Amino acid sequence: MKPFTATCLALAISIPATVLGADLPAFKKGMWEYRRTMIGQGAGGMNAESTNKKCADPAAAMKAMRDMLAKQGCKATPPVVKGNVRTSVTECTVQGAVVRSESVMTIASDSAYTVSITTTGGGTTNRERMDAKRVGDC
Repeated sequence: MKPFTATCLALAISIPATVLGADLPAFKKGMWEYRRTMIGQGAGGMNAESTNKKCADPAAAMKAMRDMLAKQGCKATPPVVKGNVRTSVTECTVQGAVVRSESVMTIASDSAYTVSITTTGGGTTNRERMDAKRVGDC
């Protein structure tokens, strides 16, 4: 994987924090399962998938990520909220190129959400979907 592409992917993974704005949803703390699908990023253009579980406080983790991106000079639009869907755009300069990520978060409950992310920059476009759900206590 090219360094720029890897950087874009790392940025895209972190972007869900930006769709939250100042009002963080009250997600429950506990054991969370995160299933990521990198669309068309696997061998032969197939989807690449990964799943991991960790003890988390999603709102606190999202706030920390949002703060870190802001310190790196990234700029996020305020989220547009329509019901349980939050949409935001974040732009960062990575290796001299502007990387733009549009994130759409659908909040199912205080124990589940989905984020779809489209990241463009450096002549590439990457798409990702992350399904997150609380699966129990830590």
